Amino acid sequence: IATTEQEGYVRDLAKEMSEDIDSLMVRNPSLSMNDALVLCAIAYLSEYKKEAANCDHIRSQLKEYLSDIAAWGDSITQGYNAVKPENSYATQLAAALDADAVNKGIGGEFFHPELAEMRDGFEPDVITVAYGTNDWNARGKDKFLDTSRRFYENLISLYPNARIFALAPIWRGDHKEPRDVGSFKNVGRQFETLAAELGHITVIDCFSFVPFDPECFSDKFLHPNDLGFLHYGRNLADAIKKELEK
Repeated sequence: IATTEQEGYVRDLAKEMSEDIDSLMVRNPSLSMNDALVLCAIAYLSEYKKEAANCDHIRSQLKEYLSDIAAWGDSITQGYNAVKPENSYATQLAAALDADAVNKGIGGEFFHPELAEMRDGFEPDVITVAYGTNDWNARGKDKFLDTSRRFYENLISLYPNARIFALAPIWRGDHKEPRDVGSFKNVGRQFETLAAELGHITVIDCFSFVPFDPECFSDKFLHPNDLGFLHYGRNLADAIKKELEK
């Protein structure tokens, strides 16, 4: 068989098809091999068409609901070390949701409540906020708790009708080291606390969205490269789609 697909993938498909054919012929001994092949082909085509229709339905729902996304964050949101801007996770998320996006990522940024006070004429339906990794690494606990709370209070006040997603940080190579904020997971715990107290916030734990593999990071421990952004964008899009479909 000549194909551009990987050999292992093709072998797995062939094995699955063989098992389906064998199962059909065991249950229906009078079937010929050609009959079994035709029935399998019909079943596969039917399953494909149902899945395609379901995807179209979900996409149409998202289009009715979504038009604009705003992504707040640091250098990872900005797309630092992505070869092209469209490789950033924020751009990939917008593409997956058929939405327009404004990337508000700023390299080296922390939670600054003032950033959530400035209206720029862009009215997002969905907002993602991906601060936290720099706050954990370089800020004191009290400062982090105060600025994150005031940032979200301002953001909710500024965009009361938007769906706001607080993205707990992705893996970083030094996440087990001690910091004043405490455990790296304390960042996400603070977001959960704010979601419970303030409402209007959905927390998504992004820790495992990029594989714990240095080859997915341009600096081997913090900033995703294009491969890392590919994983981040896909996993984040899947997570947000699930939330929007609820």
